[in-house]
Amino acid sequence: MFNACRGVCYEPVKPRLLQKSVGCGKTFRGAEVLTEIGPCLKFARLLCVEIHERCGNLLTQHNRQATHLVLSWHLGEVTVKRKGQPLLLTGGGGSKSLPYPDCGSLERLQNTITSQLSRVLKNLDAGWRCTALYITAGKFF
Repeated sequence: MFNACRGVCYEPVKPRLLQKSVGCGKTFRGAEVLTEIGPCLKFARLLCVEIHERCGNLLTQHNRQATHLVLSWHLGEVTVKRKGQPLLLTGGGGSKSLPYPDCGSLERLQNTITSQLSRVLKNLDAGWRCTALYITAGKFF
């Protein structure tokens, strides 16, 4: 216990052969920044194709199926009010955990992601700017 609480461990390091998650994303800088829902959903569908392919490879090669998705987005700069004064913050955004569709079809995956992203973007104030989208699949069984 004395060594453990100090981070000392003499057991050999075991390599992790199987990955715990797969993900992909796209950042949008400068003129590429997205300001409308349509282009955001288009890129989300493209990311779904990539995730579906990677998860399909894991299922084929290692018989492992993802059960969990995380959709993340960044909004770049957001203006908020602090003590009555406008303040420009960078790094606004969020994430949403979702179940991975049971049958593993690309169409269901795209519908799951795009419906959630659409709901999020419709609830934002006017003038939002999407600077990044990411999708991660994990919790394999």
